[in-house]
Amino acid sequence: MQTSLWHQEKWKMRLFRGKKRKEKERPGEVGADGVEDSGGESPDESGPGEEETPAVATVDGEQPPVVPEEGEKPDFFDMSPEEAVSYRPPGVVVAVSKPRDFKPVLKAIGVIAVLGVAVLGVVLLWPSSEARVPDLIGKTLTEAFDAARAAGFQPAVDGWEYSGEQSDGVVLSQKPNGDKVVKKGSAISLTVSKGLKPGTGGSPGRESAPVTEQDGDGESAELVANPYEGKTVCVDPGHQVALAEKEWTDPGMSRKNPGDDGARGVATGNPEYLVTIDIGLKLKSLLEKDGIEVVMTRESNDVDLSNINRAEMANNAGADLYVRVHCGNSSDTGKSGTATLFPASTEWTESIFEAGKTAALFIQEELVKSCSTNDLGVFGLHDKSGFNWSRVPVIEVEIALLSNPEDDELLATDEFRWEAAWGLRNGIIQYFSNP
Repeated sequence: MQTSLWHQEKWKMRLFRGKKRKEKERPGEVGADGVEDSGGESPDESGPGEEETPAVATVDGEQPPVVPEEGEKPDFFDMSPEEAVSYRPPGVVVAVSKPRDFKPVLKAIGVIAVLGVAVLGVVLLWPSSEARVPDLIGKTLTEAFDAARAAGFQPAVDGWEYSGEQSDGVVLSQKPNGDKVVKKGSAISLTVSKGLKPGTGGSPGRESAPVTEQDGDGESAELVANPYEGKTVCVDPGHQVALAEKEWTDPGMSRKNPGDDGARGVATGNPEYLVTIDIGLKLKSLLEKDGIEVVMTRESNDVDLSNINRAEMANNAGADLYVRVHCGNSSDTGKSGTATLFPASTEWTESIFEAGKTAALFIQEELVKSCSTNDLGVFGLHDKSGFNWSRVPVIEVEIALLSNPEDDELLATDEFRWEAAWGLRNGIIQYFSNP
């Protein structure tokens, strides 16, 4: 039924368009009233000689399909439903659907995936800024330092304590504790054993002959005497921030020495006073654990002391040995190594130069052994204020040369400074053990 109605409507439209076309081909005359005259005939009448349009036969009440004239493009209303579906009016641009290309999208997704994997790899594999603190308790000081540095930390001795369980030089405690996760480069403070307390059955770092003491029941109790009990060492870290002034070389005021402000590292620029105070304080901690009393001429850089002032401090303390800690300096930058100085025999040093020379020999040997530096020898000098004003045995060590790039780099490390302090300590112990 719908198809029949569509054909009827299409046929009516076809007749209407045909009629309009004929009117254009045969225009009528225009009358006086302005109305087009079709030739005096009524629309329902045919002119003379014109054939009447034959009636169009129908089939079952339906109009036959319209066939377009030759050369004429089929009209939309003349098309069958199947043709009308694909009809496109002339002059009209219709967007044609194209197959979508997903390659760029897939490529972008691939790039994002690769970047994501790369970022994840960096996060997982990049060295962490934190690390677990190694457990250093029970290790020797050397082992503890090596383990801490290998893990990325900065170990330092915070103090020494007597111990009835751990031998001399073994770590008793640490801060932070082992297995704690902290930032790399952090300091680890160590408390180190200095052996048994004198008088309780042992001696820190050495064996000594036992002595006996009567207890309350009259029985003998074995005690061990501290071989260094009553010994005093004055440690003088050379130089200071304040500029040095001229001073007399000896009590006879023979002449004045120009002020010496110390050297600076040729490679690091480190001032001598910073190096010497660090080694001096390390030496102090080592000697105190041996039961030796230590007097420091300075424990900070903000002082103003002449060499005469420092020698007087050693004299007033009644020191058994006055140790002046310095670094060497030379115009020959290729020169490197360790040297130890002592006072030459003069009217001012006659009573102390032999002891000073003996101490210098012991200390030089132990320093070179501990620091693995070149042995530059032992020398006696007669014009040093620190020697000539001293009334106690005195020596001066030049640990290494700041004028030499390699020595300067060594002096800048904490490990080498500890080696220097141990060498000084061992030399002092040798001196006290061999009167």
